[in-house]
Amino acid sequence: MNAVRLTCLYLLIAVGIPATALAEDVPPVYGMQFSPDGKLLAAITSSSSPPGPLVLWNVDDWSIAKTVVLRRGGLDLDFSPNGDNIAYCTKKGVVGILDVATGEMIREFGANDERLNCVAFTPDGKTLVTAGEDTSIYLWNAKTGEQVGKFAGQSGKIHSLSVSPDGRSLLSVDEDRRVILWDLSTQKTRQTFEPSELHVRGGLFSSDGEFILTSQNDGTTRIRKPSTGELRARLRPGSYSANITSDNHLVATSSYGNEVHIFAVDLEDPSPEVRETLDDLLSRFLDENYEVRQHAAQEIVAMGMIAVPLLREAMHSEDAEIRVRARSLREQLLSPEPIAELTGHKKTVQVVDFSPDGKLLATGDWEGKIKVWDTTTFQEVVNLELPFPKGER
Repeated sequence: MNAVRLTCLYLLIAVGIPATALAEDVPPVYGMQFSPDGKLLAAITSSSSPPGPLVLWNVDDWSIAKTVVLRRGGLDLDFSPNGDNIAYCTKKGVVGILDVATGEMIREFGANDERLNCVAFTPDGKTLVTAGEDTSIYLWNAKTGEQVGKFAGQSGKIHSLSVSPDGRSLLSVDEDRRVILWDLSTQKTRQTFEPSELHVRGGLFSSDGEFILTSQNDGTTRIRKPSTGELRARLRPGSYSANITSDNHLVATSSYGNEVHIFAVDLEDPSPEVRETLDDLLSRFLDENYEVRQHAAQEIVAMGMIAVPLLREAMHSEDAEIRVRARSLREQLLSPEPIAELTGHKKTVQVVDFSPDGKLLATGDWEGKIKVWDTTTFQEVVNLELPFPKGER
């Protein structure tokens, strides 16, 4: 176990930093998240020279609530479930916990000096999970900073972690293209999804834990059922980051361009009525009349993504015509066109996050710029920047 380190991270706390205090050449936004109650937006950058800030904005008027400057540079952050604390990790292996109301340091700790890429609270707020360059996943007592677990299984540096809403599972992604679902209580591998041929940048659970999203360098964001690994969507473009609303109806993705794409998705399991309708339409593929077969295909496309699970089943039909057409239609429905493209960033968008109620979307880029969008109109609400207090460059 490693002792809690209380003084190794220098902190400067400032309230209400004015816009005139912004530094030039601000580093990328690495981590960004709305608070559980949606009243705050937090963002962090990795810069250590000049020291990078962790910033909290008030969502009601977009004023800066707190700025905490991290001498060692931050790479990820996560609010505690009750929103009282915020945890962050740094490229020097430090994990810190701050009091959101005061901005004061509660404690900091770490396993070694290896870079940490990700940090996450468990849903009960009692445990922190961290991972990074040394390929191990660490569990920490959030109250004491004591290491309470360590497990391995990833072969490469870990880029991303996400804890399921029920606290039973952990999703991790490494640079060797492995996506692993862990059992948090036993620290054993529950499921390993097939490795991608290309780099996988990140992964996360949906708010209800019913789906996992992974952003991959083949230009797609993939949505799967964690229980079975069944693919439910392949959204393109979407190779850099992704987020989904709490009702599982909207997905935001970013790629290596400067745009953010919004997709409307229907991930619900099909009802018996939908199943009956699709079975009838599939049976028409055996009709001798070409127009009947084509009209059936058009009706299935009109059903949308809810038909995807049933088309997967139909791919195993004894009839070759049904198998071929089901496969083709499923591929089409897995990849709907985006309903909106958000533009305005001048650099690659590094991270996207929906507010808890899904009404706002925050997008952060490689030059420290953050834009917040209205998800009803897809219009920009505010343009924010990561501030550096004067004299701290």
